[in-house]
Amino acid sequence: MGFLREKKTNETNEKKEKKKTEKPAPRFKTAYTQTFDTFGECKIILDTVTGVNYLFVDSTGSAGITPLLDQNGKPVVSIITADSKE
Repeated sequence: MGFLREKKTNETNEKKEKKKTEKPAPRFKTAYTQTFDTFGECKIILDTVTGVNYLFVDSTGSAGITPLLDQNGKPVVSIITADSKE
């Protein structure tokens, strides 16, 4: 019985070590970018955990971020798939 318990413990420890070394997928992904000559840059950033989309504006000397809202004032939420997280 001791051998089986030892083997299980080793497998559990190996799984924990593997999990520690795996790099998690980034939480935020740039879904869209548009650059303006005089204004700067706008990006739509996707939160791959919640699905919420954010508008990020990077203008000369300043930047800001806000949730992207639909016509009813509610946050735009995307459906998250395995491809979204890559």
